[in-house]
Amino acid sequence: MRWFVAGGTVVTGDGCTVLEGATVVVEGVLIADVLPAGTGPISGRPESARSGAGEAPVDGQVIDARGCYVIPGLINHHAHGCTLGPLFASGAKPLPEEEVRRNLLRHLEAGTTTVLSVDGFALPEEVEAARHLAPVNLKTATCHTPLSLKAALMADGSGLGPRHRLQTAEKMVEAGAVCLGEIGSGHTLGGGGQEYLYIPRAVRERTGREISPAEARALKTAVLGRHIDPRSYREAAVHDVLAALGLADALPAEEARRLVEESVLPSFQVGLDAMREAVEVGVRLGVPVILHTAAPSGEVVLELSRRGGRLIAAHCNHDSLLVDEAVELALRLRAAGVLVDVATFDAFGARHTTPGPEALLEMVARGVADLISTDYGGGLFDPQLVALAEVLRRGLRPLAEAVAMATGRVADAIPGLAPDRGYLGRGRAADLVLLRQDDPTRVEMVMVRGRPLEERGPHGRSVSVPR
Repeated sequence: MRWFVAGGTVVTGDGCTVLEGATVVVEGVLIADVLPAGTGPISGRPESARSGAGEAPVDGQVIDARGCYVIPGLINHHAHGCTLGPLFASGAKPLPEEEVRRNLLRHLEAGTTTVLSVDGFALPEEVEAARHLAPVNLKTATCHTPLSLKAALMADGSGLGPRHRLQTAEKMVEAGAVCLGEIGSGHTLGGGGQEYLYIPRAVRERTGREISPAEARALKTAVLGRHIDPRSYREAAVHDVLAALGLADALPAEEARRLVEESVLPSFQVGLDAMREAVEVGVRLGVPVILHTAAPSGEVVLELSRRGGRLIAAHCNHDSLLVDEAVELALRLRAAGVLVDVATFDAFGARHTTPGPEALLEMVARGVADLISTDYGGGLFDPQLVALAEVLRRGLRPLAEAVAMATGRVADAIPGLAPDRGYLGRGRAADLVLLRQDDPTRVEMVMVRGRPLEERGPHGRSVSVPR
């Protein structure tokens, strides 16, 4: 099948090229050409094109892209809950198959056609099984290193069977893993995973009461501070938090301290050491390493930048960092040659785990962010497209540069992830997305390897070519 995606504003993914009124020609699964304005057909009809006045005859299907941005399929290099394997760096139990499918379709309906799962304990067959759930280019990272396994078992490990525990990073890379990651996580290093999962679970088991992620964060901070340091404990602050949560009658301050410390600390130092171990492995294997970056781990990531290799500092807009701290850390990391990622979390929508997008937007505006991903946000993650649309709405970066942060730059950062994707150009895989120029969150079409999709995402929006 030949397709002519005609008349749109083509953003090629290289960070600088925007072609007004251009046509992307797709033959089979590849892009055959990108034609400049005035040289391609525009019929507005999805049926076989018929030439009209002033139009050259074409042999194929024409998709009218006028009023749309035509961009490469987005590449998300930091996603969770997208395989049938254990979750997170803590090796938690896998999600049900239907929830994994919903996550993949949610990415897809928002124009993300390549997803990297950084639930690094998944086995090759658990990744392969997920590939059949949605037409997404799904790749995996690995965190099968001894110290990462030790940290996972200290924090959780409920999803790790004998084969997960015996697997190695070397074997996973041979089987197709494209990088190491996520090394460390909020689940093992006292971050968001503790706030939306483990601390609330511990409080529920002790008191029978539910607390929100924000409330768990307040309690954790009163006990350990933003940098996860037991010396930060202040009894009066813990009393105040417990009173505000209505838990003062059920949980004495010293017991709350013990509960938080027992949840957070066992895996913490091992998790930091696992980051050091993983960089050595990544250098040896010649693959990038994605490192959990937050207030407690930022200095370790800087330390590791001196050891060589390709490092990606995940979610440098982590809410354990104040906005100015996040910007300063990003400046130091980039000066050291580390790629800086910012994550949407759920900061634009639900705001259940992350209170707002201010750090992400400020870092993009200041030009200190290289890549945009989603992370997980307790399962409520906002798609990359939401962040890109807000960046464009506020004029924080030029169109071409903003798109590249989730397309070409990502493909370059992790060479094995999407080697034939991320750019619109001759010979590339025909993964592309049409976005309304007047509302870039509105996806008009998603094409994967030359096929306009007819799936419906979990929110019911069609991502198919109009019939």
